[in-house]
Amino acid sequence: MKIPKEISNDKFKFSLNLKRIRRNAGIKQAPLAKLCGVSIRAWGAWESMDQPTWPPAEVLPIIAKEINCSINDLYGDTPDWLPTTTAERNLLSTIRNSRLPTNQIANSMINTLEDMLAEDRKLWTHLGARLRKNIKRK
Repeated sequence: MKIPKEISNDKFKFSLNLKRIRRNAGIKQAPLAKLCGVSIRAWGAWESMDQPTWPPAEVLPIIAKEINCSINDLYGDTPDWLPTTTAERNLLSTIRNSRLPTNQIANSMINTLEDMLAEDRKLWTHLGARLRKNIKRK
């Protein structure tokens, strides 16, 4: 993703993390916005990478508590490849522990991907494509 010029790298990471962690927690924007005393539009701006709007410092502990993370997680620089959801961790564990042929692992990945959120699928789809290339080389 390309970061718009007027948006800082910190805001970009914060928005990405807030949205990802909130979705992984299975919580909608509306109840969190209400809890923080802001409109859903304001919350959306916090999650938007092209809006320079930040949440007030006093609501950060509320957000972190509700989505079950630390404030540092919201500002963190977690690599995209690190599994963050239970589905991703289960998939990675299955791959690591498997003695199956590569094509069966790829099929298992495809089945698991169907249960993931669209954003989470991107990384694993990329991994599957790389795996498929290795299968063709053998």
